[in-house]
Parts: sequence; structure tokens; C-alpha cells
Amino acid sequence: MMEASGKGNCMFASKNTLKYSTRLILLGVLLCVSHSQAQQDPEGVNSTDNRRIERLGEGSTDEWEMDLRLPPAASPVSSGVAELKLPDEEQNQKLKQLLSKLAANPDDTRVLGQLNTLLADVLEQINTLMDAGSIEQAEPLFPVIQSINPGLAGFGAAKGRLKTLREVNQLLQSGDDALVSGRILEPENSSALYFYTMALNKDAQSELARKGLERVQRALIEQALESASELDFETAEVWLQQASAIREDQKPVEDARLQVSEFKRERAVELQEKVLDAINSGNFNLADFNIIDLMALGGQESLVKSLLARLEEARIYGGFEAGQVISDVLRSGGHAPDIVIIDAGSFLMGSKGRTDDTNDHEEPQHRVTIKRGFGLGVREVTVADFQLFITRTGYRTAAELGGSSSIYDEGAGRLSKRNGVYWKHDYKGREAEPDLPVLHVNAYDVQAYLEWLSLETGKHYRLPSEAEYEYVARAGGSSTYWWG
Repeated sequence: MMEASGKGNCMFASKNTLKYSTRLILLGVLLCVSHSQAQQDPEGVNSTDNRRIERLGEGSTDEWEMDLRLPPAASPVSSGVAELKLPDEEQNQKLKQLLSKLAANPDDTRVLGQLNTLLADVLEQINTLMDAGSIEQAEPLFPVIQSINPGLAGFGAAKGRLKTLREVNQLLQSGDDALVSGRILEPENSSALYFYTMALNKDAQSELARKGLERVQRALIEQALESASELDFETAEVWLQQASAIREDQKPVEDARLQVSEFKRERAVELQEKVLDAINSGNFNLADFNIIDLMALGGQESLVKSLLARLEEARIYGGFEAGQVISDVLRSGGHAPDIVIIDAGSFLMGSKGRTDDTNDHEEPQHRVTIKRGFGLGVREVTVADFQLFITRTGYRTAAELGGSSSIYDEGAGRLSKRNGVYWKHDYKGREAEPDLPVLHVNAYDVQAYLEWLSLETGKHYRLPSEAEYEYVARAGGSSTYWWG
């Protein structure tokens, strides 16, 4: 049986059964080298028409025949193994030397071992290059092993991997093209995410595929930040959720969420200022719209609650005139104590001090501005007012629980403790008239009463601040005492 090897100027014949394939390959090397030498021999010393080579295998009786038939115009260098070349010059020289030795002595097992070691090194280089994704540099090394020892351990796997890497590279290129054209997630089977995922499925070690998925995640994050900058935080969150599903590494997504949160914070501050401006100008509908926008941001519950209270208070008192008296209705029946509307303004708080009083603690004087009008009780809370609270709630004051309170002892001219005195009594410990100011209560009792009023009316009741009380008590005056 005749079979062409190379370009046709070096041919060998074999029987159907090959006992030593490596020797056959090396024999081809020998014959090709011999043919090259024969072309350089003008005298035709080695140009016998028919040559027979016997005993190729140890103890074998099979005969092997070689037929060298050279065309008249054969090329000076034969094709095939003799033309193989390695990129590394040191390895290439070693390869030539080993092939030359085998050409002279095909049965030299030591040289065969060295050749296989060299080919194993070349295979290792191939795998290293493929690990790095440099298949263009790895591809020229394959024909060397293929022509000399295609049965080298691991070579078949390397060829399979080369095929896979070629497919992966095509997927990576498709992924790059899709990303440039904006096809990040859609269409489903023609998106950057699809191509990079397919590439990683084919080659789990592909760093380029991982980088591609990282770029997809980054593109989604950029979309989210762009939406956030346009105040479309709902769409921004959708983009971030999609970005979080791309890779296990969530740090880029978490960093983006912090940026979106900063966008929200800045927007919340802006809306808060708009709400307050609208309230102060009496444009309550505009204040409502801005509060709705603030609610849409999410995560601003405390601020929204505060602004709603301010708006409600402005709606209740904003239409009244300074000095007007109002009375809130209690849910359980009756009315809260009367409230007089106090207009905004400013005053000098404290006093200048007097030469005959070196212990004046109100110095120094300073200007205080009341920016917003407020409501203040027309009179002190009376015994009747407080009794309604006690009756409706069953609350017990500290004096009741303790069994005593302080009264003014006229005989001693000082305060003294007396048992059985509590909110129903006056400053001397006698039973108080309903319209007298309630006494014998502490700060906790007062706070309980204010919370009850707030719950009953739906409004916010509190004690006036020191500045508010003095502002009202002075009533525009600047003297040391109220009488001048």
C-alpha cells in the first residue's frame, strides 16, 4: 500500500499491522533526511531505484518496503518532519540535533527518550499559552508533536482544548461586539451576558470570560447611577438588582448602592427645603406634592413624619391671626384648654442688670428670634382641666403615690411637707377651686398630661420653651419686670 507523506517527494510503504509506530515515524524522518542528502549527491551514490529494508522490529519476520521515486525537478528540501521548527531557538537546535541522531540511528532509545522529554516540554508550553489565552502562539507548536509523536500523553486533550478555546474566542468576540452595541442583557440569546456566560461554560478557567462578565456588571451599574442622577431611583434599583446577579463579587454593587444613597440624601435635603418654603409661604398644596416626592424616595420615614406634622400644624394655625383664640376638640368629648395664636417675632432676652443687684442671673442680654408662630395656653392648666385628664385615664400623680407634697406654712413662713396633699389641693394644702392653677405635680405628671392632649386632639402639645415664655410674657416690653 502506497501512502503520501508531506508534499509527495518522500513516500513509504508499510504492511497493515504496525508494531512500533514511533519507529515508523522516525523511519520517515530518516528517509526524508536521506532523500535530502541524496539530492545533494551529484554522483548518485545513494540513488538506487529500489531499496528493501528488512527487520524493522526486534525478532520480527515482517518485511517493510520503501519506494523512493523522485520527480525530475524535486525541491532541494523535503517536506514533513524535516521542515518542523520551534519558536525557541535553543529548543529548535535541540530538536534538529535529536532528529539528526535518529536519522543516523533510529533504534537509539536514549535519543528517543530525550526527544519525548523535549516534546513534553513543548506540550507544557502549549498548555501554559492556552491558560493565558494566547492560542495564536500555541497553535504553531501543535504540528511538531503531531508529526513526531501524536500519541504523546496529554496531547489529545490539548488538541481538544485548542478547539474549545477557538470556540471560546469566538464567543468572547461576540460578547465584546454585543457590549459595544448596547446589547447588555437583551436579546436573550444575542446579548453580552449570553456570550460571556457561554464562553465561561465552555472554559471555566477563562479569565477573559470572567472579565467580560465584570464589564457587563459594570455597564449595569453605570445604567443604575445614570438613572439615580436623573432621580429615577426605582429604575436604578432594578439595574442594581440585575447587576448583583451577574457575579458573586458584590462589592461593586454595594459601592454603587452607597452612591445612590447619597443621591437620595441630597434629594431629600432639597425636597425638605422645598416643603418648608412652601409651608412658610402658605402654599400647602405645593408642600403636599413635595412630601409625596420625598415619600417616593423611601427610607425617609422620620423626616416625612416630621414634615407632615409641620404641614398639619401650619394648616391649622396658618390661617389664624395673632391673638386669635382657638380650642381643640377632644376625641373622648369636651375641649382642650384654650390656645391663643402668638405671631413670629424677636426680642431681647434677659436684662441689663442693676447696680443695686449684683446677683442678676439674666445677663447678658441677647436677641432671640421666633421664626414661626405658635399657640400658647391662654391661662395655666386648671384643676378642672387636669381632673378631666385624671378621670379619662385613671392616671395617679407622684404626690398621690408618695402620699405627700409641699405646701406653704404661713405660721413658719416657709414650705413644709404635708401628708395627703396632691393635685386637688392649693398651695396651702386646702381643697382647690376648679379654676385655680393645678399644683403638686412634677415633670412626669405634666408630660403624661401633654401626651394625653396630643392623643385626644391629634395635635402636638408641649411645654413652651424658656424663650417662648419670656417672649409672650414681655409682650413687646423691654423692662426688667412686667410692671416696668
